[in-house]
Amino acid sequence: MTTPLDEALHFLEHCWEERKPVVQVVPITSTGSVPCPVSARMAVSIDKVSGTIGGGAVEAEAIKEARDMIKHFLSMSSPIGEDKPHEKVKLKTFILRDEVVSNSGMTCGGGLRVMLEMNTSESVSVIKSIISHRKANRSVVDCIKVDKGSFKHILISLPAITSEAKIDVLPEVVSHVEKLLLGTEPAKTCIITATGGTFYVCAPVLSSPTLFVLGSGHVGQAVARIAPLSGFKVHIFDDREDMLISAKKKAMNAMGRGFGEKPITSSPSPSILESQTHDDNIITLHCVDMKSDDTHSFFGGQQEALLDHLCSYIIIVTRGHFYDLKSLRILAKAAAKYGKLPRYIGMIGSSRKIKMVRDALVVDIEKLKKEKETVKIAEYTQKILDLMKAPIGLPIGGSTPGEIAVSIVGEVIFKRTEGKKI
Repeated sequence: MTTPLDEALHFLEHCWEERKPVVQVVPITSTGSVPCPVSARMAVSIDKVSGTIGGGAVEAEAIKEARDMIKHFLSMSSPIGEDKPHEKVKLKTFILRDEVVSNSGMTCGGGLRVMLEMNTSESVSVIKSIISHRKANRSVVDCIKVDKGSFKHILISLPAITSEAKIDVLPEVVSHVEKLLLGTEPAKTCIITATGGTFYVCAPVLSSPTLFVLGSGHVGQAVARIAPLSGFKVHIFDDREDMLISAKKKAMNAMGRGFGEKPITSSPSPSILESQTHDDNIITLHCVDMKSDDTHSFFGGQQEALLDHLCSYIIIVTRGHFYDLKSLRILAKAAAKYGKLPRYIGMIGSSRKIKMVRDALVVDIEKLKKEKETVKIAEYTQKILDLMKAPIGLPIGGSTPGEIAVSIVGEVIFKRTEGKKI
């Protein structure tokens, strides 16, 4: 399932290859009720729009402004790709005025500040790099240095900050971007002003939000059907191959797509089942050993991916408290090893089961604290307890697997958006 962001990025790349002028529009800040979606980009050519910056009257004004830039570009005589004396980048604030609101039928007011940039050889190189980061599901920040009309893109990602970024970007900007990528700063586009009129537009392009579903029973299967419709990639873990295949079949049917992949196969070793990733990147199945104490075997090699504080969401819906508790214990070991936590952990269950699991983990913490080599696991077990939402889901009522799944996905969306419009 291609996202609007991916569509915009690929359209920008396509237009450059076809030597067609195109403008990318990046939302920066908003006021009032106008949304400012994170990681949003829109590509505007003279006859097509790809992606979105939120829709409505403000988006329509941004499209018009972008096309005015293209018309001015086309009025020049030199071929596309050569330098021309035209405006290549501009910042523009679109205010949703009363008459615009009235004419559009919209009831929200406010404004949106955007950056509009004509495609150049430099910008398309950055677009290609962002696409590569997207394919690898890695978050990156496009830091655009604007200085007296000229501009330069510097991509910043973790774990290593490039020497180019350290030279071309102010230390305080690099520090802000690092905090953003580590999840200690809100993930939003911002402008940081320097001296002499120079400023930096820091535009995060986050990896795809990924939902890790531990358990492929009825609720897990229902979550797998609903979550992709909200832009999540889904990874399902279980040791029951038939349940995993059933989960994916139902999910693909719900999205109107066929299911033609080969069956999952187990590892030759009876004690460790192999994690099998299907070709479709929306829903990935992992047939794992859920009785193993080894993090790699339990999570099918995905243990580090589960611990992305920006974009990983874990829901525990296994077939019993033994597996729920096991999941949390193995997760604590992985978190201690990598020094990271997911953005969200939720566990299903009755108040009695939840208390049993919490009490068992508290006992674990006290035992782990006593040994020097397990103190860090104790620390991360406590962090996981503090982070975990149990019982899982928004309090919307309902008791069927589908209703529970809606409440779970709704809560995960709320966490992803911090309760704000996107």
